[in-house]
Amino acid sequence: MKPALAVLAALLATACASCHGPTEATGPLTGTWRSPPVPSGAGTYLVLQQSNGTVRGAVYDYGIGPSGQMEDEGTVEGQCLGELIDLRLHYQKAGAARFQAVLDTLGELVGTWTPPPPAAPFSTTYYRQVD
Repeated sequence: MKPALAVLAALLATACASCHGPTEATGPLTGTWRSPPVPSGAGTYLVLQQSNGTVRGAVYDYGIGPSGQMEDEGTVEGQCLGELIDLRLHYQKAGAARFQAVLDTLGELVGTWTPPPPAAPFSTTYYRQVD
């Protein structure tokens, strides 16, 4: 292998090391994730599918109450950049949002959620849901 190709291969392997192993077709982000539970029952769900360093999926926001109605939904596109997971969300009603996180040692997504304006960014954790 030529030296330049060897360096490029090493960089690519390192860039996605936190999101998956070098031969995994489906990464550890695949599955359903939920925002922190609140007494009202409101929350956000991320349904993600990871293939190598690319993440795609859907986002669902539910309102207040035991039968909380879905208030908005959209698509998720993102990628793993080293240890950073960068998700861009496109809601049908609210517009664009972003979640930049890391997968911590407890298997939780910990990061900063930037909601559609005029709301301010905030720190949050998303928890894997058991199917």
